[in-house]
Amino acid sequence: MPLLPGPAFIWRLGVFIWAWNDDFVHIGWPTLLVLDLLTIVAWLADLLLSIISSRRARAGNPSASRF
Repeated sequence: MPLLPGPAFIWRLGVFIWAWNDDFVHIGWPTLLVLDLLTIVAWLADLLLSIISSRRARAGNPSASRF
């Protein structure tokens, strides 16, 4: 599992740095919180769907339940 999954990487380097450089004028804290929630949902969906798909493909137990 990578250190920063795709959605978290996009959120951290894209949206947060842009808002910080803009002094949170165009993108405020409420927007960042909503995007943070969406990032967590996307990360969990990525994790759970990879586990479900590996079990569906009849992968061995060690590879399906490492998380």
